[in-house]
Amino acid sequence: MLVAADEQASTQVEIPYETFQLDNGLTVLVHSDHSTPTVFVGMWYAVGSKDEPEGKTGFAHLFEHLMFQGTENREGEYFSPFLDAGATGMNGTTSEDRTNYYATVPTGALDMALWMESDRMSHLLGAVTQDALDEQRDVVQNEKRQRETRPYAQMYDRIKGGLYPVDHPYRHSVIGSMEDLDAASLTDVHEWFDTYYGASNVVLVLAGDVSIDDAKQKVAHYFGDAPSGVPLTYPQKWIPDLRENRKESMYDRVGQTRISRVWAMPGMNDKDSTLMYLVNQTLATNKNSPLRKTLVDDLQLATQVSGSAYGRLLNGEFALTIDLRDGITPEQVIPVVDRVIAEYLRVGPDRQLLENAKLAVNMYMIGALETNSSIGRILAEGYLYSDDPLYINTELEWLNAASTVDVLSTAKRWLERGYYELTVYPFPDYTSAESTVDRSAIPAVSTDARLQFPDIETVVLDNGMKLVVARRGGIPIIDVSLRIATGATASPADAPGLATFVLSLLDKGTKKFNAHELAAERDKIAMGGRFNAGTENSSLNYRVLNTHLDRSLELTHEMLRNPVFPQDELDKFKQQILGWLMTLEKAPSSAADSLFDRVMYGADSIMGAVWTPELLQQVDRAKLRQFHRREIAPDNITVYMIGDIDLDTARRAANRAFGNWKGKHQSQRQPVGTAAAAKPRVILVDQPGAASSTIVAGHAIPPFDPSTSTELSILNRVFGGNFESRLNLNLREDKGWSYGYRSAVQSNRSGDQLLQMKGQVQTDKTAAAMAEILREFVEFTAIRPATEVEVERMKINQVRSLPGSFATNRGFLGSIIASDSYGLPYDYAEGRAE
Repeated sequence: MLVAADEQASTQVEIPYETFQLDNGLTVLVHSDHSTPTVFVGMWYAVGSKDEPEGKTGFAHLFEHLMFQGTENREGEYFSPFLDAGATGMNGTTSEDRTNYYATVPTGALDMALWMESDRMSHLLGAVTQDALDEQRDVVQNEKRQRETRPYAQMYDRIKGGLYPVDHPYRHSVIGSMEDLDAASLTDVHEWFDTYYGASNVVLVLAGDVSIDDAKQKVAHYFGDAPSGVPLTYPQKWIPDLRENRKESMYDRVGQTRISRVWAMPGMNDKDSTLMYLVNQTLATNKNSPLRKTLVDDLQLATQVSGSAYGRLLNGEFALTIDLRDGITPEQVIPVVDRVIAEYLRVGPDRQLLENAKLAVNMYMIGALETNSSIGRILAEGYLYSDDPLYINTELEWLNAASTVDVLSTAKRWLERGYYELTVYPFPDYTSAESTVDRSAIPAVSTDARLQFPDIETVVLDNGMKLVVARRGGIPIIDVSLRIATGATASPADAPGLATFVLSLLDKGTKKFNAHELAAERDKIAMGGRFNAGTENSSLNYRVLNTHLDRSLELTHEMLRNPVFPQDELDKFKQQILGWLMTLEKAPSSAADSLFDRVMYGADSIMGAVWTPELLQQVDRAKLRQFHRREIAPDNITVYMIGDIDLDTARRAANRAFGNWKGKHQSQRQPVGTAAAAKPRVILVDQPGAASSTIVAGHAIPPFDPSTSTELSILNRVFGGNFESRLNLNLREDKGWSYGYRSAVQSNRSGDQLLQMKGQVQTDKTAAAMAEILREFVEFTAIRPATEVEVERMKINQVRSLPGSFATNRGFLGSIIASDSYGLPYDYAEGRAE
């Protein structure tokens, strides 16, 4: 695999691959990479929700679920052999244009994976019973309910209905309507399978530790007898044409007014579709783009502005989303939006923003080539959608060659057409008065009314900053992660989220740069990432080309050492938090985790603090500066690096950036501490109109202990931490009450841990589901503990899946940081199999 990048970061992707086709029409793409003993196996079927006839919406996605059931030759869940083999990244997804199924398996499991894929391609129908159809229909409907519980979820169907004509294939959602799902029959299953699941309608991609000769032999062996299917006819292009703007409004249980404006644009194989990505970046998405800067920073009419340019086969969509500040009306915002867009269509994009956008997409492409799963997706989708596995190069050529004139011309062609605009308002706070009406009589009428860690080296700089470096080359990118030993547990009682404020505002203005200048400097080197305040530790994670490491560390030093916490940025952030609090009042399930922590550790503990609008207003710049001086100093920071770099190079770069920063921290970070006394409790939080109920349950367990952590992990996977765990199989597969219900161990380094069970269930099964969760817990701890078979399966799965978990630099880096945070050797995970 080669990546050619010149000084302007103009990238060309050279992925070696070979292709062949079986006599039954199955197309196979093979990319050989023997660096890791794993193979990505992907099946891309050329069928999606656009192919559903009237009255059958959601069927492509429902059928995807049925593909994970038994076949005529095999009973049980499809995932079982893959879990036993140690596969990673297993899933299936459905879009408007395709359905795909994929997994990364150890090399020795390739025959198993091909057998399983070919078996369900050829031998599914005989095993699809009415019970199986009903079960998966319940699962999909619970998935739909879960999605509809999220804030603003109702707007997406309205947008599709407003943008597309009645008979357009993209008018309905992928998940479909409840009524159409209820109407799905076994006859529909057979017709769908016979029509779309023939071998000639599929692209199979193998990327990883496999040769072309082995691929040809194995694929022919397993898939040669698969039915070919019939030739299919597809629409090629259908761009909705709104002759005039359409505007609608609706109400939802949300905290802020949101405006969404959507234009139709060409499909993914049209050059304009690719260039609209640059329009999006230079008009709306970048912090320095005119629409975002004007609405969020200059006029402060909105808390957030975002955009997207999304191409599909028939057509694409360009969308703007604007969240209004509290007290601001659409009538104040829309004229400004129109004015900024008109100015953009007059003068075109800023040249530097355009170059930054190009660099970012080239950087993204280089990073995407790190895994065989990403390579497999590129090849499969390029062939399926564009008849060219390396179609990405055509798009990159268009992007990198685009001038400001090209981008302006593209924007004019599509943004001067009609659009659909939807405004979502929060539900008004209506109340009903106590009835005083006499209902006993009608009133009289009157006239009134494989795992091997890289070498890891460390050094402590003269100022106390710790540097941890792991050299692992392959691509010219370095992943950098800073850990600051402070977080929410260092916040004072009268400002429980102060750490979040400080960390979030570090990149919003320094002594040298204002927020826009700083964003522009970071864009020049494609330096992403943002500061994040955790419970005990805070972080900044980013990746840069190795040629930009020095500049990235200089900017990081400036943000860490010299923030000025501008008043206008503080005010804007307060508005964001206030909007979030307002949304929580309407949709409290979003705060389920923090409410659970408050109950488990106690309202007076460091884990029990919660924001209120009153506490929010008390936060000022003095508090921010005080926290910053006390908590952030070089001797409280560890810098981790992994990639194409050695310790000496990293040390010199770190010394150049941080060497003259002296000082000692005086952190007031507190331990998480002991959980509150155990006692059974049921706490109900009302969310009127919720399509499903969020249930969080659990209890405290002793602090982290490395000698028992592996056993605890395995037990959790048996109980609820796995698709085939007891909790998930009960509530999702057996009962059909939930899209998924899992458990997890919530760890920390300074106090009791929590065993937490969490998921959503359909509203009318809330009480019954709570009873089932309690029953499973009691039985697991008393009368029906984990069996030897269950434990052995999870042990085997964890051992075999280790190589797939460490396929990227970020996988290694995350493990190194986690081990270090608990005082364990950096390569602790290397011995996990034993």
